[in-house]
Amino acid sequence: DNGTAPAGSGASGNENSGAEQTPPLPTSIDDQPVPLAALPTGRWALVNLILSFAGALLAIAAAVRAVRLNNSTPDNSDKKRYLQKPFTLFWITIGLGIAGVAVFLSTENMWQPVGLADRWTIVNEIILAAQAVAAALAHREKRVAAPDIDINK
Repeated sequence: DNGTAPAGSGASGNENSGAEQTPPLPTSIDDQPVPLAALPTGRWALVNLILSFAGALLAIAAAVRAVRLNNSTPDNSDKKRYLQKPFTLFWITIGLGIAGVAVFLSTENMWQPVGLADRWTIVNEIILAAQAVAAALAHREKRVAAPDIDINK
């Protein structure tokens, strides 16, 4: 006897064959917990809202000032060339104001509870500081008049 079952008997030759066969046990691999993302802190910063609002107001004031300065300037080419630098600084001020609002809207979730500050506060502070410097330089450049040009007309 070589341990083989006769043909047609349905046995495979093992001692546990037939009705007592047990299916193989499934292999289980324990899943590791999924790490949570670090970006959403669950809070939005009130300081960031104040900084972006102040930047938006500064941008609006710069735009109004640039329009008034442009409308009050006669068609004198020397005066237009002289005012080119303040207009560039006005555009920089307006662009930084838009950038500050965009940073706030893209980094803060207003549906979450409020906090005082978060890691994006320093970015908003830098944007507002650069915007304030550009606005101050634009304002100062208008006051300094060329010797032969009267800018108060």
